Amino acid sequence: TNQATVAADLPSAEEDELAEMILRDRSARRLDQTVTIGALMRRYGAERKTVLKSLKKLTEENLLDRAPGQAWLFRRAPDDPEAQGESYEFRLLLEPAAILAPGFRLDGTRAAALRQGMETLLGLPDAGFDIREFQRLDIDFHGMIADGAANRFVTEALSDHLRLRRLPGTYAGVNVFRLKQSLREHLTILDQLESRQYEVAADLLRVHLRLSRSQRPQAASRGAPALFGMISRPDSRGP
Repeated sequence: TNQATVAADLPSAEEDELAEMILRDRSARRLDQTVTIGALMRRYGAERKTVLKSLKKLTEENLLDRAPGQAWLFRRAPDDPEAQGESYEFRLLLEPAAILAPGFRLDGTRAAALRQGMETLLGLPDAGFDIREFQRLDIDFHGMIADGAANRFVTEALSDHLRLRRLPGTYAGVNVFRLKQSLREHLTILDQLESRQYEVAADLLRVHLRLSRSQRPQAASRGAPALFGMISRPDSRGP
């Protein structure tokens, strides 16, 4: 029975692994924006059904769109220089609105787990900073805001967009100074959400997204003390 169970699990693991390989290769620009089943079968030495299942998985996650014939089209990711500005503009419009619209609700359990994870990551020395863990926490923090919105269309639009940030390379080129600063900004926003100071939280979120868009430590250094330093965090254990 155990062998049968393992055998049943193998195809799923295989297609998940292939889906991740396809994403990595697209992120590194080793794959064009349009891909075909045949080309992927040859590239990865994979069976047609495995390639199809991988493409279906990526399509369900809104990372790919079906194109005519046997082709699939990658959606533009936020790490694409052309798309990055538009991505932040989209988020600047929708994320603060998600907080300010009537009926916003914060998931307290999720918020507490996020706080613990962010404070742990902040405590690591720069040399040991885990960018993959930052990516997970960053997506989950912004996902928590999306899920808190009372409007399901806002939640769906933001959730679809956040999935694109799973692509490898999305955080490439951003230094640890900025990533740590970003975590502190998340914690300050979280303080305001937990206190139901939604107007303040939305204002701080706008500043946070603008600083992240610039991705320049010197710009962040100028902005952060003035804008985030005004909000005291008496419980803060970090610098």
